[in-house]
Amino acid sequence: MRRRSLANPGLSTKKLNPGFRLFPMINDTIEVRNQKKTVADYDAIAAAGAFVRAADGKPLLVRWWKGTGSPFDVTIEAGRRALADRLQGLLKQSEVVTKSGGREAAIGGFKTDDGEAATNPGANNNPGGVYIPADARYGDGRLGIQMQNGFALEYLRTVFGVIGASGLIFSRSGTAGTQAFPGCWAGDNEPNFGGQNGLPSVIVAGLSAAMSGFSIWGHDVGGYLNHNFSTVSPADLFIRWTQFGCFSPIMQMHRQVSKDDLRQYPWGYAGPGESIDHNLALENYRFYATLHTRLFPYLYTHARQSSETGLPIIRPLVLMHPDDPNTYSIRHTYYFGNDLLVAPIIEPDSHKRQVYLPEGVWFDFWTSERHEGGKNINWTEPGLPVVPRSKIPVFARQGAIVSLVQGDDVQTLCDANYVNNAAVRTWTGGLELRIFPAATSQVALFDGPNVRCDTGADGLSITIDSAVSRTVLLRIHAKKPAAVRVGGALQPEVTSPPAFDATPECWRFSSDQQFIEVKLSHPGGSTVIALK
Repeated sequence: MRRRSLANPGLSTKKLNPGFRLFPMINDTIEVRNQKKTVADYDAIAAAGAFVRAADGKPLLVRWWKGTGSPFDVTIEAGRRALADRLQGLLKQSEVVTKSGGREAAIGGFKTDDGEAATNPGANNNPGGVYIPADARYGDGRLGIQMQNGFALEYLRTVFGVIGASGLIFSRSGTAGTQAFPGCWAGDNEPNFGGQNGLPSVIVAGLSAAMSGFSIWGHDVGGYLNHNFSTVSPADLFIRWTQFGCFSPIMQMHRQVSKDDLRQYPWGYAGPGESIDHNLALENYRFYATLHTRLFPYLYTHARQSSETGLPIIRPLVLMHPDDPNTYSIRHTYYFGNDLLVAPIIEPDSHKRQVYLPEGVWFDFWTSERHEGGKNINWTEPGLPVVPRSKIPVFARQGAIVSLVQGDDVQTLCDANYVNNAAVRTWTGGLELRIFPAATSQVALFDGPNVRCDTGADGLSITIDSAVSRTVLLRIHAKKPAAVRVGGALQPEVTSPPAFDATPECWRFSSDQQFIEVKLSHPGGSTVIALK
């Protein structure tokens, strides 16, 4: 991805795909190239006092990865307004016509690059150096030395004030307080299995960010930097990083681009006998990118919980089990929300991992194999189910109710009015609920429904309370019942997957994974599904 400055955003709305939202990558500085101002209103911005000042009172000029430029002074209204006006202009430029005939910005947020005080020399002729000199002058009276840990907060506050509740920002820099302006990403990592700046280190970064109160967090799948590639198995690295990306709050690809290297694309890892159209890494990416999209209801439910309680989506084991000394040194295993536990593969060409499961009962997400917690287990990658071919250790706790988008053919989570294209399949609100019953468990989903599961001597019951109607697929890990009733009405049983797919309301038992599958159309209100 090419980074663009505010001086030359390069945004065109002529060929927007209506199934996407845009996130322009911006920075906090107006470029000055060879002493020439690159925007016509540079002098006007300077005259308004909207730039940070140097010790001599003139607009500060700093050297950063793009060249030389003047940063906005976001501690005062003039600087905040100058930055916000440019972003509002981008929002206006991006508007598309909706199905209802209105207009809506295609921009869903901004990637707020830069914002840090200094950087080390790096690739792409990055000169490194100090972005916020100690003697810089800010309009609110603070000096650069005070803003080196404070600038990011004011920068992100200003940008978030533009996008507000209609979107989010995705920042590279942060400090105490920026947790309030979601989200952020892990920065420039190397495409290898190294513990210093490769895949294992990014997992640790995610857990560290979570312990610091950052919830909406992501990373560059495959690594950002275009050097220090894994020499063991680049395709395997991309596969394993993709899987970690799936079970991260934000899944994204973003890396340095080279015209001679396809590895910034998910189809760029074809091995011997494979093609860019058909290869294991691409197949793996398709599956886990789809699964990440399907996990949207689960993710959004926990994002709302984060906004209300501060509890992050990625949850280190020590955060959830502070009384268990076995969790204190665990660095590459985490809760993903309340109900899933994830342990990424962090060694090349490996198909097994030792995983510590906390107290309780856990079920393998792929096979439903039961495990007692409070100990280490030796996980080996299962061959079944055959899709996906490459699997990551994921476990659901007993009592889990995991909500997913129903079906794997949804192409966008943007609403149909905005998409305005009948050829693009949007989500209609249908839910799949994977339930691992305990005595009692329940969850309040992000858009209002409350789902409760109760286990008694006479069987199971699931209660769905929802103000809106929607189709629901229940997948309940339990023994085969004698009958299934929905709202008191006996549901027909089918035995084959094709018959189940073709019948609007029915149930079947999957003997290989011990799941009861129930299809129903929830009319709104309260519905009880009884399995006896």
